[in-house]
Amino acid sequence: MIETEVKIKVMDLHSVKRRIKQKGGIYESSFFEDNIVFDDEHGTLFKKKYLLRLRKSDHITVTVKTPMQKGRYKVMQEYEIQVSDFDQALSIFNILGYRKVFRYQKMREIFSFQRTKVFLDDTPIGNYIEIEGEGGDIEQTAKLLDLDFEKKITKNYFEVYRDYCRENGLEPGDMIF
Repeated sequence: MIETEVKIKVMDLHSVKRRIKQKGGIYESSFFEDNIVFDDEHGTLFKKKYLLRLRKSDHITVTVKTPMQKGRYKVMQEYEIQVSDFDQALSIFNILGYRKVFRYQKMREIFSFQRTKVFLDDTPIGNYIEIEGEGGDIEQTAKLLDLDFEKKITKNYFEVYRDYCRENGLEPGDMIF
C-alpha cells in the first residue's frame, strides 16, 4: 500500500484531541508502541533507504518501507503483515543476520477524521501529530485542526530523533521512555 503522511510537532496533544472530537473525529484506539528497526552489519537497508521494522503494540507487525519519494509529503510503499509471536520474529531476523539498529517507543492514539487518519504520538522527545491520507486531505485536516502545515516534517522517527540529539548535544541511542 502507498502511505502518504506528514508529522507536525505540537506542544499540547490534549488541545488537538479536543479539536478533533469537536470537529467530528472518531476515536479508534490507543496503545503503547515498541518499535525495533533492523539492518545487517553492512547497513545495506539503510544505504538503500529501506526500513525493516518489528512493532509490538495492540498487535505485532513486521513492516518494510521503500525509499521515500521526494516532495511535499512523506510518500512510500509500505508492506506490512501481522505475526503472532514477537520473540520468534526477533529470532528470525537475528538468524538472518539482521540486528537492531534503533529502538523507539511512543504512546499513540488514533482517530479517523474526515478522510484521514490522525495519530497523536507522545514520544520521549515531545509530541507529534501524524496525518495520513491523500495529499489535499492531509492539508485540509491540518487546517481544520489549526495545525501549521508549513511546519510539517517528512522524516521518520529515527531522523527526527537524530536531529533532536544533534540540536541538544546528546549522543544518539534509542528513543525510549
